[in-house]
Amino acid sequence: MKRFIFLVFIVLGCSPEAENDSFTEDPVNLNVGTVENCAETETLCAMSDVCGEEFLNLIDYQYVSPQLEFTMYFSSEIQDNLSLEVLQNNFEYLIFALPFPEQKTATTSFGYSNTLTALDNPGQEDFTLTIADYEEGVISGTLTGKITEMSKYIKSDDPECIMEDVVGVCEEEIAVEKEVTVDFSFCLENYSDSDATVD
Repeated sequence: MKRFIFLVFIVLGCSPEAENDSFTEDPVNLNVGTVENCAETETLCAMSDVCGEEFLNLIDYQYVSPQLEFTMYFSSEIQDNLSLEVLQNNFEYLIFALPFPEQKTATTSFGYSNTLTALDNPGQEDFTLTIADYEEGVISGTLTGKITEMSKYIKSDDPECIMEDVVGVCEEEIAVEKEVTVDFSFCLENYSDSDATVD
């Protein structure tokens, strides 16, 4: 079954003395992989047991780390035919999330997520994804933008503190001004009908 990004920002490990109710507005600058040492991705096929068949006809490449969750979806037209032009022309959308683990405290954590549906075109909150290069199995590009509103998750014993069906966790939106730049080089693979299946 297809696995979608599902974020749960859990507050861990810090003592109450470390509590700080503010969220720093320092910029986010992430470098994920290099051309010589690309970051590994997991390849999944949306809503299908075989890439390129059934429902959405999408192939996606997913990267997950404590600092970033990043999944690019492409049309199945890229199958066995990867090149920069093919990847650019068959891009469908990006789902990404920033969990900010360094700013977790005993009772609070923060998170931001967004979806972009076009390349080189500012989307929600002026985020832009550029795919700049593809060579020898490595896709490289940049995500840039500015966060102006994000989620703050609060752990509390208050009986009214409920987020969806989870008791003891509340969510509120906070205003921030935070610049984001993610430079990435991800390892991609060619997948054929015979060997690309959903886990």
